[in-house]
Amino acid sequence: MKVQAFITSGILEKYVLNMTTEQEVQEVLDMASQHLEIKEELAAIRQSLQGYILAHQVMPPANLKENSLSVTKSKRTNDIRSEPARPNRSYRKSAEKKPSSPSGTNYMGIASALLALALIAASFSAYSFYKDVERAGEEVEAAKAETASVEKQLASEEQRVKDLNTQLSFYHDRNNQLMTLAGSRRAPGARATVYWNKETTSAVIDVVKMPDLVSGRVAVIWVNTGRQTQKIGVLKPNNPGETTPLTFVANPDLFYVTEEISSDVERPNRSRILMTGSL
Repeated sequence: MKVQAFITSGILEKYVLNMTTEQEVQEVLDMASQHLEIKEELAAIRQSLQGYILAHQVMPPANLKENSLSVTKSKRTNDIRSEPARPNRSYRKSAEKKPSSPSGTNYMGIASALLALALIAASFSAYSFYKDVERAGEEVEAAKAETASVEKQLASEEQRVKDLNTQLSFYHDRNNQLMTLAGSRRAPGARATVYWNKETTSAVIDVVKMPDLVSGRVAVIWVNTGRQTQKIGVLKPNNPGETTPLTFVANPDLFYVTEEISSDVERPNRSRILMTGSL
């Protein structure tokens, strides 16, 4: 297939969104390893995805916390201003010193009744004021909790974008060499892609399909350099677009993955090879 026709077919967009079949994945990897234009187009598509994510971030209102606190403060101030003044008891004391008389007794009874009503009103106002303050406090706490939740979501989103930027910056590097690890007869469906960069002496692996392992065992990746064999990492399942770092080795000849009882083994079990590949 011609390169331009392959680019315009839509398969590259499906590959970036992890919507391709295993056959299509292999086709994209083969074309990318043979044609620089394919690698550049993949990088451009991933960059467009990054721009879309950054353009659609949701930020909370900047004045959410200040508005909540100002509402509570304003309510407290209004309640304090509306609280009735306390009655002056000096009138009652002076009235008791006066000689008793029929008219004086009537005035004292009226004054006592008014005083009792005033005390009842003051108690009711104080109770209402207390309940209003309590409700305002609950509203402030609810606003704080909502703000904390939004801030936590934003921090999580910022970290996700940061991780995505790190991955995209690696994919954009034209010095990357792509290598496909294909499954052996023990694991025919297994597949992974290795990104090998001599300039930055870095390497990562994207596990397209993890091989089936015996319970409790691990998949270890090895590399041959001349007559020496070196362990460079352990395969782990990853989400689309995620990668696992590998130990960089100069001048690798052959890559292969074996099933081992532990990740601490020093020598590969060559009788249980799961995947192989070479640059």
